[in-house]
Amino acid sequence: RFAWVYHGVHVVHPNWRPNRVLEYISDSACNDENPDADPSDGPEYGHVTHVTGTIAAVANNAQGVAGVAFDAKVMVMRVSLSGGGCGNLAADLAELTNAVRRPVDRGAKAINLSVGEGVSIPGLTNTVTQACERAFTRGSLCFVAAGNSGETKSSGYPYDFNVVVVTANDNTGAHASFGQKADTKWSVSAPGVDIINTWPIDDKAHDGYNSIQGTSMATPH
Repeated sequence: RFAWVYHGVHVVHPNWRPNRVLEYISDSACNDENPDADPSDGPEYGHVTHVTGTIAAVANNAQGVAGVAFDAKVMVMRVSLSGGGCGNLAADLAELTNAVRRPVDRGAKAINLSVGEGVSIPGLTNTVTQACERAFTRGSLCFVAAGNSGETKSSGYPYDFNVVVVTANDNTGAHASFGQKADTKWSVSAPGVDIINTWPIDDKAHDGYNSIQGTSMATPH
């Protein structure tokens, strides 16, 4: 079982309709009355539609792409980290904490966090660290993007952090120049350059698939 944290997912993508989807959840600390609202990833984003396809797009259906864990059950948590959710950063970080906790409550064992690096979002590193450490004590493991600020920069996470921190490599195995260091005790590099995967079909310029790059693309691998 997996949980994704960011903008949401394009729920009607043809690589998704027949897939084994556990549930879609839109989490919001500022809207607890309706935590299961629409988690759609609109054409202006596409980020998590792409991440989700990398993990669990349907296989053996003669179309599109196949996920690396195409039998996975998924839970999608929609979180905005730039004031677009609750309107202020403190509330958005609380929303992120809930978005890690709630899938753990519902049995998720692997949690993908393809989120912005802590150097660009004040408080993000501490929030992710605390939320994922709590998840770890309950038997769930977070996979966290190292960030895209360059290969000379630290991930910003503590060395003994109980998560897998992921940086990016290209198709030759070389470290991507944008990928921050995988510098914690459990760190890996994974494909993150020119990755083709699912994209919101509302974006007519891409016909349901797009090639993008980043440690966000490496983390789901």
